[in-house]
Amino acid sequence: MTLDQAAALCRDLNLPLPEAPVFLAAGATCRVYRVGQRVLRMGEGRFRVDAELRRALERLGVPVARPLAQGEGWSLDTLLSGAPVTQLSRAQARQVGTAVAALHRLPVTGYGLLRDQTGPFVGAADTLEAGMRTRLTSAWPFDTELGAQPLLRFAPELRALVGPLAGPLRALSAVPPVINHSDLHGEQLLFTGEEFSGLLDFGDAVAGPPGWDAASFAYFWGWKQLPAFLEGYGEPQLLAQARLLAVPLAFHRAARAANDPIKLKRAAHYLRTALLC
Repeated sequence: MTLDQAAALCRDLNLPLPEAPVFLAAGATCRVYRVGQRVLRMGEGRFRVDAELRRALERLGVPVARPLAQGEGWSLDTLLSGAPVTQLSRAQARQVGTAVAALHRLPVTGYGLLRDQTGPFVGAADTLEAGMRTRLTSAWPFDTELGAQPLLRFAPELRALVGPLAGPLRALSAVPPVINHSDLHGEQLLFTGEEFSGLLDFGDAVAGPPGWDAASFAYFWGWKQLPAFLEGYGEPQLLAQARLLAVPLAFHRAARAANDPIKLKRAAHYLRTALLC
């Protein structure tokens, strides 16, 4: 999607254009432009369910961009204040945990990536095993054999730690699913000073055990920050489930970067810390 295409869409929507759209960012499925005090996203994003989640979260007091309009291949939202940070304070981590807890309170059925619809929140799969495969690559023990994991070829000593966890991981199918953001990296979190001012991008929202988001948070921000996140979330005991779910998340990250030793090293450190500390 180009700036010219963004400008053309704005004209089609009768949006005033005091200045040309300004490119902000590009993700795996869409490009993002600023149009005055609005944000225009264009591409292959899952815009319907994204907007529905934000409407529900706004009612719960979570700082999200308010959906203004959606169409085939585009979404128009309000522009949030704030900026990403490279490090979180404990107070900031607690605020993120509180926002994620609100997301987890929304009703959902099924497992896996949410269906892109404006109705109820429904996962695309009927089982946890199938649901994991809609979001994660090489998500052992839900997909592929343990010996096929690129991470274990890079760090074979992890195999002895991971092998006994197949049963406990499969047992998570007994845990009621919640809606997980699943991608809590720095660009998804906005702050104005110490105040949390925006949770972004629900295109990868997935139904599964609540420890999924805790494990995602730990991957991007470190296990030392997780207690503050869980304090804000309100369930410190979720730490054990997060450590379990670090296994498929680490395998997923490694499978996507099988030829990148730096990313493999990061995934190995993340999993080693989860299982040994």
